[in-house]
Amino acid sequence: MCCGAGGARMWMEEREGQRINHRRVEHALALEPDAIATACPYCLIMLRDGTTDLERTDVEVRDVAELLADATGAWTRDPVSTDSTDSVVHGAQNDRIS
Repeated sequence: MCCGAGGARMWMEEREGQRINHRRVEHALALEPDAIATACPYCLIMLRDGTTDLERTDVEVRDVAELLADATGAWTRDPVSTDSTDSVVHGAQNDRIS
């Protein structure tokens, strides 16, 4: 399932029909996921924009590397604080990465 960004759809405004990232998000949401995962950096942006535009921020859009890191305990994510837009990631050796 391509989000269209690799074909420059990220920078195009749709004049007819539905935005491609909205359509792809709707396809994914039809399966009622807890999260949508991708390995493509373009898709990550397009799908995050799509979930935000469709007001479905209850479904996370994540890179598969993040899911792997979570599953293996390679890192833990701190919740985003109200005074910062960045979450802090702690590596397996407690090295702070932001």
